[in-house]
Amino acid sequence: MDATIRRLQNNLVTLGTGAIVFGVWTVIKYLVYCLIDRPDLSEYAATVPENVMTILFIVVTMSLAVFDFILRCIIGFSARAEGHGKKKGVFYLFITVITILIYFLGVSAEVYKFITVPENLLRNATTLIIDATSFILLIEIIYSSIKLKKLLKLQGGANE
Repeated sequence: MDATIRRLQNNLVTLGTGAIVFGVWTVIKYLVYCLIDRPDLSEYAATVPENVMTILFIVVTMSLAVFDFILRCIIGFSARAEGHGKKKGVFYLFITVITILIYFLGVSAEVYKFITVPENLLRNATTLIIDATSFILLIEIIYSSIKLKKLLKLQGGANE
């Protein structure tokens, strides 16, 4: 049982680091999207000047990316702390479940886009693979954390 506990703790440290790295990836991805590959906003320029629309688009997109990064940092640092034996509650697992639900919608949209939009297949496939990997990583965090909590409880309540 001790070997399983150590393996789960090591998994949580690795998975927590991965969650943080995927948060950084999200910020970089949306920064590139805003600066290089932003959609044509000229159709909205009839009511609002295009430069204002562009600034608004960048602010909203980057705000969402930073929010995602903060969520992933909370998840990642909490998983790492639990992996290092510090007592962690279930709040970060709740945030992880919420993030999984959001990512499920995102991955579903990416699959639909990959199937229906024939252009930019390489970019769409890359995004789909990375987002699906991130989705699986979050599920693994929940699994490892719950299993670790149960084993520690069986062992005597240390680091519960």
